[in-house]
Amino acid sequence: IMASILKVDKIRGTGLDSDTISLDGTGNITIPKNVTFSGSLTSSQALVQTNRIVFHANRISSNQTISAATATTIQFNNTTINVGSCYDTGTYKFTPTTAGNYYLYSKAQLTGTFGDNSTYYIAIRKNGSGISLVEDKVWEAGAYSISKTVNIIVAANGSTDYFDVQIYNGSGNPPVRFGASFTQFGGYLL
Repeated sequence: IMASILKVDKIRGTGLDSDTISLDGTGNITIPKNVTFSGSLTSSQALVQTNRIVFHANRISSNQTISAATATTIQFNNTTINVGSCYDTGTYKFTPTTAGNYYLYSKAQLTGTFGDNSTYYIAIRKNGSGISLVEDKVWEAGAYSISKTVNIIVAANGSTDYFDVQIYNGSGNPPVRFGASFTQFGGYLL
């Protein structure tokens, strides 16, 4: 029995270029999301999915002032990861372009003076409405640094759904602290 070797760098069906399966020469195969399989994959080679959506944003340069008793959108003005270019550092919104379920997370630190019995929260919103919220209360006025983290798994339609993060403090003037390790927002397609 004689073996044959077929050497190619792309395999494309008779449809559009979006049906192209690419081989990079190092054992990696890039397969478009719309390609379906029959049978099973048994190779130990890497499989890279296109249309992958992943982002991680943070707040850099300066603290963000928030008014007491006013829900305020956190201005995550920098991205360290933005695969798919779905996070906008100008509007502070994540608008995924691929429909599916997403894991989203956010963390923020308030640093400054809180008033007596001050309620504060951080919330992930979908299309302007809260969908996941973590709330706490400072019972005694004073200067504090308080961090809160919130997360959720949520569906997105891949076109008009957007997500952002709001923060609220009932009284006092603690700003949202800047810095990559203090204030962040991110997520990815599951």
